[in-house]
Amino acid sequence: QPLKPSPKNEVKPPKSAAGDFVVQIASFRTGEDAAKLASRLKTYGLTVFVEKADLGEKGVWHRVLSGPFPTRENADKAVNFLREKERLSAIVRKR
Repeated sequence: QPLKPSPKNEVKPPKSAAGDFVVQIASFRTGEDAAKLASRLKTYGLTVFVEKADLGEKGVWHRVLSGPFPTRENADKAVNFLREKERLSAIVRKR
């Protein structure tokens, strides 16, 4: 069952095409798991993408990220939104 759209008065993280900050939401061993989470998070209107990271001996991981955001404050809003909606511990990274 699809998620209902958020009420209009809810604070949502702003969408942005450019910025210096991204939010790393989660990291998975498989691209399939990363894609599932990314797809679910897009229902909130977030700009979400998956990035592969080769960590040498630890193997290749698939990171789910959101952004970019123009300011750290905007990225922090996204972190708080994800914590509240999905109980995810996201972190802000500078690009």
